[in-house]
Amino acid sequence: MHHNAIGFASWTPSPRDPESVGFGRIILSARYGATADDLESTMLAVQSNLLDRSIGCIPVLGSDISATLFIPFCDAPTYDTARAWLHDVAETTAASQPALITTTVDPPHTRLVHICVATNAVGRISALPYTLAGNEALEMITPIDWEELGSVRNGTVTAYNSAERLAKRDVFGRQANALAWQPFAPRRR
Repeated sequence: MHHNAIGFASWTPSPRDPESVGFGRIILSARYGATADDLESTMLAVQSNLLDRSIGCIPVLGSDISATLFIPFCDAPTYDTARAWLHDVAETTAASQPALITTTVDPPHTRLVHICVATNAVGRISALPYTLAGNEALEMITPIDWEELGSVRNGTVTAYNSAERLAKRDVFGRQANALAWQPFAPRRR
Protein backbone atom coordinates (compact mmCIF):
# COMPACT_ATOMS: atom_id res chain seq x y z
CA MET A 1 0.00 0.00 0.00
CA HIS A 2 1.02 3.59 -0.61
CA HIS A 3 1.29 5.47 2.66
CA ASN A 4 -0.98 8.49 3.25
CA ALA A 5 -3.22 7.69 0.26
CA ILE A 6 -6.84 8.74 0.50
CA GLY A 7 -9.48 6.88 -1.46
CA PHE A 8 -13.00 7.96 -2.27
CA ALA A 9 -15.68 5.32 -2.17
CA SER A 10 -19.46 5.13 -1.92
CA TRP A 11 -22.37 2.74 -1.81
CA THR A 12 -23.70 4.83 -4.77
CA PRO A 13 -27.16 5.66 -3.43
CA SER A 14 -29.91 7.52 -5.18
CA PRO A 15 -29.55 11.31 -4.74
CA ARG A 16 -33.14 11.31 -3.47
CA ASP A 17 -32.70 8.58 -0.85
CA PRO A 18 -29.41 7.29 0.63
CA GLU A 19 -31.18 4.02 1.47
CA SER A 20 -32.01 3.32 -2.21
CA VAL A 21 -29.83 2.42 -5.19
CA GLY A 22 -28.61 5.04 -7.64
CA PHE A 23 -26.04 2.74 -9.27
CA GLY A 24 -25.90 -1.02 -8.92
CA ARG A 25 -22.34 -2.34 -8.97
CA ILE A 26 -20.83 -5.62 -10.13
CA ILE A 27 -17.21 -5.96 -9.02
CA LEU A 28 -14.89 -8.28 -10.95
CA SER A 29 -11.50 -9.38 -9.61
CA ALA A 30 -8.91 -11.61 -11.26
CA ARG A 31 -7.72 -14.31 -8.86
CA TYR A 32 -4.90 -16.87 -8.75
CA GLY A 33 -3.23 -15.95 -12.02
CA ALA A 34 -6.28 -14.83 -13.99
CA THR A 35 -5.16 -12.31 -16.59
CA ALA A 36 -6.35 -8.99 -17.97
CA ASP A 37 -7.71 -10.96 -20.95
CA ASP A 38 -9.72 -13.14 -18.53
CA LEU A 39 -11.08 -10.01 -16.85
CA GLU A 40 -12.07 -8.50 -20.20
CA SER A 41 -13.81 -11.72 -21.27
CA THR A 42 -15.74 -11.69 -18.00
CA MET A 43 -16.70 -8.03 -18.47
CA LEU A 44 -18.11 -8.88 -21.89
CA ALA A 45 -19.99 -11.91 -20.52
CA VAL A 46 -21.63 -9.80 -17.80
CA GLN A 47 -22.43 -7.04 -20.29
CA SER A 48 -24.09 -9.61 -22.58
CA ASN A 49 -26.16 -10.97 -19.69
CA LEU A 50 -27.28 -7.44 -18.77
CA LEU A 51 -28.10 -6.53 -22.37
CA ASP A 52 -30.25 -9.68 -22.59
CA ARG A 53 -32.17 -8.11 -19.70
CA SER A 54 -32.33 -4.71 -21.48
CA ILE A 55 -29.87 -3.13 -19.04
CA GLY A 56 -26.79 -1.10 -19.89
CA CYS A 57 -23.72 -0.67 -17.70
CA ILE A 58 -20.59 1.48 -17.51
CA PRO A 59 -17.21 -0.31 -17.45
CA VAL A 60 -14.68 1.06 -14.97
CA LEU A 61 -11.20 -0.42 -14.66
CA GLY A 62 -9.97 -0.75 -11.09
CA SER A 63 -6.56 -1.20 -9.55
CA ASP A 64 -4.55 -4.37 -10.11
CA ILE A 65 -6.65 -6.63 -12.38
CA SER A 66 -10.18 -5.62 -11.40
CA ALA A 67 -13.17 -3.76 -12.79
CA THR A 68 -16.56 -2.51 -11.67
CA LEU A 69 -19.61 -2.38 -13.89
CA PHE A 70 -21.80 0.54 -12.75
CA ILE A 71 -25.51 0.18 -13.55
CA PRO A 72 -27.54 3.40 -13.23
CA PHE A 73 -31.19 3.13 -12.15
CA CYS A 74 -33.55 6.11 -12.36
CA ASP A 75 -36.25 4.68 -10.06
CA ALA A 76 -34.17 4.09 -6.90
CA PRO A 77 -34.90 0.42 -6.09
CA THR A 78 -34.22 -0.82 -2.57
CA TYR A 79 -30.80 -2.33 -1.95
CA ASP A 80 -32.31 -5.69 -0.96
CA THR A 81 -34.29 -5.94 -4.20
CA ALA A 82 -31.41 -4.80 -6.42
CA ARG A 83 -28.87 -7.04 -4.67
CA ALA A 84 -31.09 -10.13 -5.12
CA TRP A 85 -31.42 -9.33 -8.84
CA LEU A 86 -27.67 -8.68 -9.14
CA HIS A 87 -26.95 -12.04 -7.46
CA ASP A 88 -29.03 -13.66 -10.21
CA VAL A 89 -27.04 -11.79 -12.87
CA ALA A 90 -23.77 -12.92 -11.27
CA GLU A 91 -24.86 -16.55 -10.83
CA THR A 92 -26.22 -16.77 -14.38
CA THR A 93 -23.03 -15.31 -15.84
CA ALA A 94 -20.78 -17.58 -13.76
CA ALA A 95 -22.83 -20.65 -14.75
CA SER A 96 -22.36 -19.76 -18.43
CA GLN A 97 -18.54 -19.93 -18.12
CA PRO A 98 -17.57 -21.96 -15.02
CA ALA A 99 -13.98 -22.45 -16.17
CA LEU A 100 -13.47 -18.67 -16.13
CA ILE A 101 -15.94 -17.08 -13.68
CA THR A 102 -16.93 -17.76 -10.07
CA THR A 103 -19.19 -16.25 -7.43
CA THR A 104 -17.58 -18.30 -4.66
CA VAL A 105 -16.24 -15.96 -1.98
CA ASP A 106 -13.09 -18.03 -1.44
CA PRO A 107 -12.65 -19.77 -4.78
CA PRO A 108 -10.28 -22.69 -5.18
CA HIS A 109 -6.74 -21.69 -6.10
CA THR A 110 -7.67 -21.78 -9.76
CA ARG A 111 -7.34 -19.11 -12.44
CA LEU A 112 -10.79 -17.48 -12.14
CA VAL A 113 -12.45 -14.08 -12.21
CA HIS A 114 -14.60 -13.49 -9.12
CA ILE A 115 -17.94 -11.67 -9.45
CA CYS A 116 -19.08 -9.82 -6.31
CA VAL A 117 -22.34 -7.94 -5.78
CA ALA A 118 -22.28 -7.90 -1.96
CA THR A 119 -21.33 -4.22 -1.82
CA ASN A 120 -24.81 -3.28 -3.03
CA ALA A 121 -25.94 -2.33 0.47
CA VAL A 122 -26.01 0.79 2.61
CA GLY A 123 -22.53 1.41 3.95
CA ARG A 124 -20.85 -1.25 1.74
CA ILE A 125 -18.60 0.82 -0.45
CA SER A 126 -16.48 0.50 -3.57
CA ALA A 127 -14.04 2.89 -5.23
CA LEU A 128 -15.52 5.72 -7.27
CA PRO A 129 -14.54 6.51 -10.86
CA TYR A 130 -11.56 8.82 -11.31
CA THR A 131 -10.20 8.27 -7.80
CA LEU A 132 -6.70 6.97 -7.19
CA ALA A 133 -5.92 3.56 -5.75
CA GLY A 134 -3.65 3.56 -2.73
CA ASN A 135 -1.10 1.27 -4.36
CA GLU A 136 2.50 2.07 -5.35
CA ALA A 137 1.51 2.97 -8.91
CA LEU A 138 -1.33 5.28 -7.79
CA GLU A 139 -3.57 3.82 -10.49
CA MET A 140 -6.66 5.83 -11.43
CA ILE A 141 -10.02 4.04 -11.27
CA THR A 142 -10.64 4.53 -14.98
CA PRO A 143 -14.00 4.60 -16.76
CA ILE A 144 -13.72 3.40 -20.35
CA ASP A 145 -15.93 3.12 -23.38
CA TRP A 146 -16.71 -0.48 -24.32
CA GLU A 147 -14.79 0.09 -27.58
CA GLU A 148 -11.65 0.77 -25.51
CA LEU A 149 -11.75 -2.64 -23.83
CA GLY A 150 -8.44 -4.31 -24.62
CA SER A 151 -6.65 -1.11 -25.59
CA VAL A 152 -6.92 0.68 -22.23
CA ARG A 153 -5.78 -1.70 -19.51
CA ASN A 154 -5.67 -1.68 -15.74
CA GLY A 155 -2.80 0.49 -14.53
CA THR A 156 -2.48 2.39 -17.82
CA VAL A 157 -3.79 5.58 -16.22
CA THR A 158 -2.10 6.71 -13.00
CA ALA A 159 -1.74 9.89 -10.95
CA TYR A 160 1.26 10.70 -13.12
CA ASN A 161 -0.53 10.70 -16.50
CA SER A 162 -4.20 11.08 -15.53
CA ALA A 163 -4.40 14.68 -16.78
CA GLU A 164 -4.00 13.41 -20.34
CA ARG A 165 -6.93 10.99 -19.93
CA LEU A 166 -9.10 13.54 -18.11
CA ALA A 167 -8.50 16.20 -20.78
CA LYS A 168 -10.26 14.03 -23.37
CA ARG A 169 -13.74 13.87 -21.81
CA ASP A 170 -15.81 12.67 -18.87
CA VAL A 171 -16.32 9.09 -20.04
CA PHE A 172 -18.32 8.07 -16.96
CA GLY A 173 -20.56 11.15 -16.99
CA ARG A 174 -21.38 10.78 -20.68
CA GLN A 175 -22.36 7.13 -20.27
CA ALA A 176 -24.28 7.79 -17.05
CA ASN A 177 -26.26 10.52 -18.82
CA ALA A 178 -27.04 8.18 -21.72
CA LEU A 179 -28.37 5.54 -19.29
CA ALA A 180 -30.03 7.98 -16.84
CA TRP A 181 -33.52 6.93 -18.02
CA GLN A 182 -32.88 3.26 -17.20
CA PRO A 183 -35.46 1.93 -14.70
CA PHE A 184 -34.94 -1.11 -12.53
CA ALA A 185 -38.55 -2.15 -11.94
CA PRO A 186 -39.80 -3.18 -15.41
CA ARG A 187 -36.46 -4.73 -16.45
CA ARG A 188 -36.20 -7.45 -13.82
CA ARG A 189 -36.75 -11.06 -14.73
